Amino acid sequence: MRMSDSPNPHTIRDRILSHKGALTAHEVADLFNVSCRTVHKHAKDGVMPSFRIGDSVRFDPLVLADWYEGQQFGLPPSRRAVRGRP
Repeated sequence: MRMSDSPNPHTIRDRILSHKGALTAHEVADLFNVSCRTVHKHAKDGVMPSFRIGDSVRFDPLVLADWYEGQQFGLPPSRRAVRGRP
């Protein structure tokens, strides 16, 4: 199946950025095809950028998309800063 024939030709970055508001761990797990447990572990260990609201972990779509892009291209952590933010 060619990419143009697939029902969702968007990149993962596009799919992340299409979300309005913060993403839940379950939504992030679905996007990356991993378990919620993996998402929570990466968030807790600081591997994946996240923030907490009470007991819930959430993910900013812009920050997560930039982090994903940095992971794809193997940028060192100092270069993974969110564009347009200090």
